[in-house]
Amino acid sequence: MHIFPNSRFLFLCSLATALPFLIAAQGQAQEKGIALDVLRARPITTAGGKVGELLRQWWKEGTAAGNVGDFYDNRDGAHSDLNTKPYPQLQRFEYSPEQIKARLHWAAARVLRPGVVFGNSSTSAPAHLGGSNPRMYYASPAGLDFLYKQYVGNNLYIYPEHRDHDPGHNGPDDGFGDLYPANTPYLMISQGSSGTDQPFMRAVPFTLAAFRPQVKAKLIETGLLMPTVQMILRATSKALKTPDDYLTGKAHPTVFEGANVDDLAMIRMAHGIPLDSLPPMVQLRVLKEDSAVEGRDFFEPGAREQWADTPCVISRIWRGKEGRRTLLVSAEKSFDVNGKPLKHHWVVLRGDAKRVRITPKNEAGSIAEIALEYPERMPIAPGSPMESNRVDIGVFVHNGVYFSAPGFVTFFGLDSEARTYDEKGRIQEIGYGVQETRLVVHDWPAFFAFLKESSERRKLLSAELLRKEDADILANIEAQYAKAQPEKLRLEAAVKKLEAAGKKDDPALLDARKLLQKTNQELRNLIAQPAKGASRSASAITRDLFRRLSTSLAGEEMTLLAKLKIDPAMLKRVQAERRRLVGFGLATEGKDFTLTPLRKGMPGERALTKYEQALLDRYRGVLLAEGVFGDFLRADFHANLVDQRIRTPHEWRDLYRYDERGNYLGWARWDGGGVKHFNRDGHLILKKDKQDRPIEAESVRYVVKGMRFGPPTASLQVVPTGEIFTYEYRDADDVTGTVKSRERK
Repeated sequence: MHIFPNSRFLFLCSLATALPFLIAAQGQAQEKGIALDVLRARPITTAGGKVGELLRQWWKEGTAAGNVGDFYDNRDGAHSDLNTKPYPQLQRFEYSPEQIKARLHWAAARVLRPGVVFGNSSTSAPAHLGGSNPRMYYASPAGLDFLYKQYVGNNLYIYPEHRDHDPGHNGPDDGFGDLYPANTPYLMISQGSSGTDQPFMRAVPFTLAAFRPQVKAKLIETGLLMPTVQMILRATSKALKTPDDYLTGKAHPTVFEGANVDDLAMIRMAHGIPLDSLPPMVQLRVLKEDSAVEGRDFFEPGAREQWADTPCVISRIWRGKEGRRTLLVSAEKSFDVNGKPLKHHWVVLRGDAKRVRITPKNEAGSIAEIALEYPERMPIAPGSPMESNRVDIGVFVHNGVYFSAPGFVTFFGLDSEARTYDEKGRIQEIGYGVQETRLVVHDWPAFFAFLKESSERRKLLSAELLRKEDADILANIEAQYAKAQPEKLRLEAAVKKLEAAGKKDDPALLDARKLLQKTNQELRNLIAQPAKGASRSASAITRDLFRRLSTSLAGEEMTLLAKLKIDPAMLKRVQAERRRLVGFGLATEGKDFTLTPLRKGMPGERALTKYEQALLDRYRGVLLAEGVFGDFLRADFHANLVDQRIRTPHEWRDLYRYDERGNYLGWARWDGGGVKHFNRDGHLILKKDKQDRPIEAESVRYVVKGMRFGPPTASLQVVPTGEIFTYEYRDADDVTGTVKSRERK
């Protein structure tokens, strides 16, 4: 997979946000200029099999349009290039040396090209630096607007997801889950990295060639060509078992598996479309919706929840604190070019359908009210290892013959936030900057030696925690590791000695380095991969083992510290983490160290919210890794990844306040160093009266410091403005008050 050089990546990110995409053909590649009659004299395809046989038959009959006038645009320097030999009528965009030098041939397409164009680019940045080309588009409202123009402008591009849609959470040993903030029909995203775009690249020109000539001409004229190709790809997917599956998430994932592409079914469906029954087109617009206020309901300066309002994709970033939202959406402008009546369908494609209510608001079903709850991270389907923080609602129209390509209404929740709502749906807590703690063995010989200890710390790993099956696997791996370890030490000593001699190009040094690299890789594989006949790897066993040990402590941390001899320097680190818990409002520290969870009614750690559990996991991770097992264990902290173009990193915990009658009062903000109080208007409380009501407060603004693009160095800071509000209350029962005066310091 080609990775953007960092400077190039920064340019792409900033351009995506700050500048409009190019809608004219400015800077486009040069066409070969082959005359159409010359192209028509060429065979429609040289492909074998049933696909080639049918296309040649239809071409001979005059019922297939072929690829005359179609162009292919490769944008990765032929890294994952389409073999165009099976498509003799297809033309390529050729980039001049000047355009290549200016990188106009590279990465995501930024120009709407005239005519029928499809293309690809197997390029990407690392997930934490901006990710794939589709995420670059989706992380910018301008990008989504541009994609729609491509969609109806007869342009279609194919990009791999690379690391933006893989099972797991936060990497680096696994994936990140679904990192896309939206879902669209505007492009094709292939599951995997370089080369996974190939099945789609081969299928698209076959499909374009299979349309009947008059049908293809009409689809091009009306902007329906690529929407129809998208409908065909989805309707013929091998993942579908029945035609009814078209109205499910199986047909409309964020990312497509190449193995589900059925070239033969696609060309048959394309060729079967008659001129008087072209597929219809869905068109969406929002009539009414709930809104949130920046600085009061969310704190991202200059951000918007209304991410995209394009005719086929309504995209929302859920930033506000409220746990329920309502949208009134119209599909009344959906159309059929032949004037056929349309039937409307609204379905939940991704997310918990039980938390979404869709209510038709007119007899035709062309207007619907969508009410939903905050989208928590969950598997994209029952039993799936892939997780997503997004809800996708699909909107389709049917003209009695064909469904349209999907329209989407999407809501994206920020994985960096952990929210708690009460039984009435009121917000109780939002924790920002959620982290995942992983305990990782970094010195395996030391770990294997620890397993043979008869120490107090060894007793922590009871037979219940270290099961016999796992212990046997570890013993087998230890024996293999011990055999390889002397060779590793010998090679390390040899490399060190040769390096000390100062001969950088010494063949003996180069050979020793290669052998050492090979030995280290073999040892890493021994640890990371399950041995023959074993159910799990050593790394998987130990991660799970120390995670369960951390959970089993259940309030016994202080007893553990007293029982074990902790290095004073490490003890200071543990104590600092304990103070951090106090600074986030999860504990009090005096004579006793006591947890103070938000929910009081549940026993033990069942009372902990998701954010509280993450804070406690971090503390215990430091306790075990640096206080107890520091010779071989390391605590890694992985922030839940959200695209930095959507959310600026910040870490604090807001606890929301209500009076006895349920009136909303404001929130207390804990940032790890203490607490500040804000009223319901989002102002910092400076003074209170005897009834704990604010009588003086200062407005604040939220400022992004550092660079938002590239390596995420930006941070969000709260800055007082000097604007002071004085409040007064009509009587003792008034808890909200009114502003008496407003002045600047």
